[in-house]
Amino acid sequence: MDSTWSPAKLKRRFRILKTPRRLNQKTVNSLGDLVPFTNKLYTGDLQKRIGITAGICILIQNKAEKGGDRYEAIYSFYLGDYGHIAVQGPYLTYEDTYLAVTGGSGIFEGVSGQGIKDFPKELIVETVEPNPSVQASDAAKNLEPHATKRRFRILKTPRRLNQKTVNSLGDLVPFTNKLYTGDLQKRIGITAGICILIQNKAEKGGDRYEAIYSFYLGDYGHIAVQGPYLTYEDTYLAVTGGSGIFEGVSGQGIKDFPKELIVETVEPNPSVQASDAAKNLEPHATVPHFTD
Repeated sequence: MDSTWSPAKLKRRFRILKTPRRLNQKTVNSLGDLVPFTNKLYTGDLQKRIGITAGICILIQNKAEKGGDRYEAIYSFYLGDYGHIAVQGPYLTYEDTYLAVTGGSGIFEGVSGQGIKDFPKELIVETVEPNPSVQASDAAKNLEPHATKRRFRILKTPRRLNQKTVNSLGDLVPFTNKLYTGDLQKRIGITAGICILIQNKAEKGGDRYEAIYSFYLGDYGHIAVQGPYLTYEDTYLAVTGGSGIFEGVSGQGIKDFPKELIVETVEPNPSVQASDAAKNLEPHATVPHFTD
């Protein structure tokens, strides 16, 4: 069986569920509402549990003549040790839709568009036609998903922008952080975006978020990323795009990274602080027109 994922074969791989499992308690949506969600993810024959989907949908239009709504969807497919796939596009409650792949991690590093080459053979199966009575196999429902591979480090505690001190499932947490070179000697910009609380992992003493944000690096441009943020261990993200010298970047590797940003890094720990020169924004300790 061909292992290339194309629009014509999308239904054989991943079908967007008609009713994503929402994480907040609101029962009726209004235009502009953001609906955080997560779903368990199975192979198309429902015999194997392979991970989860997690992200948000934004209600854009009510289509009364079609008996449903149009959402803009931004989310990820988490596929265990294979990595994850970040997607964006339309979610319609009244018909199937196709999404743009904006990036990925693991074996999906660098994917984009609607085609994925060398799709894992164990995930290429004949699918069961969806209907409300279809259920995953008992064996699949009892399996725990594998942990995702990780390559990119993100901060343990993003600086939240709201005043809420305890999060609930489905909460959207806007945040920003000051950004320094890895040796903490130079201020280079900020990170800014949102995290959506997807799961509480009591056995690991933390939470799982879906993160959508950007690194702003002054005159160099910015890097957009999407993927998992776990409060209990390091994570790696998919680069979904960029501007300036980062135009066209994707995947998990960025070629021709600015030399002044390539340094020996300080191992993270709670007591580590940026240099006084970087904190005081002295000219030699900042990049040109750094984002503040």
